Amino acid sequence: MELLALAGVDAPDGGRVIIPHGCRVGYVEQILDEKTLDVPLLEWVQAALPDWGDFWQEWEKAQSAGDEAAMNRLMARQHDLETRYGYNPEQRAQTVLSGLTKLEQRAGGDAFSCLLRCTGVILLADYARALCEEAGAESLAWCTALAGRVLVLAAAWPLLEEIGQKIGSIAG
Repeated sequence: MELLALAGVDAPDGGRVIIPHGCRVGYVEQILDEKTLDVPLLEWVQAALPDWGDFWQEWEKAQSAGDEAAMNRLMARQHDLETRYGYNPEQRAQTVLSGLTKLEQRAGGDAFSCLLRCTGVILLADYARALCEEAGAESLAWCTALAGRVLVLAAAWPLLEEIGQKIGSIAG
């Protein structure tokens, strides 16, 4: 439930959700319908990105009309879009998904799953730490960061054991 509230999908049971300045929250459904499963992942990610075609049509229209106010508004929007999604979000999405595929192939299913769990724990712990710092609770922020590191070690322990065993067998 908490993750759905962070993603803005559900309302929190109590309190409020505060997203730190500059933080972006991405959300991917964990249970997908059959129609969605037929769409390649890259297409699915690209469908969630803003369409630059509409932006450039507005740009051309404002430029042709000599509408300086619209041009200023569009420049601010362009800056916001490039800050949030990068200059070429399609290429960025393709690079990230390609990297994840290579990582999964190299690491194997269990190891990859472990790495994803660790990443989730790190992100949540860092978010909690940032909230504590914003609230002025520095010592609580430090404890939260430490707890996050301990949880990551606990989540990664099976993978670390496997790596240790492989190193031990190679070293003889």
